Amino acid sequence: MRIIRIKRVQEIMDSLYDKMETEMVAGFYYFINKNIEKGILSNAMLSEIKLIERTAKRRGVSLEELYEQGSHLVEMQKISTDVLEH
Repeated sequence: MRIIRIKRVQEIMDSLYDKMETEMVAGFYYFINKNIEKGILSNAMLSEIKLIERTAKRRGVSLEELYEQGSHLVEMQKISTDVLEH
């Protein structure tokens, strides 16, 4: 029963990432990776990374591209925040 529930949660998450725009998925991928590197988020986030990687694979997007897009998205957000603050 527990395995079925875990599998169902994975199916729900798959569909969530599959429904997002690639740019949004990239943002999540970048954010989660950065926080794992900093030790801010637990290794449980690795399961999220795997779900995102499946979505990227289905879309034919490399992980390097996804990370790069996420990095660009974060930089653009920082720039727009700086502009609004000044």
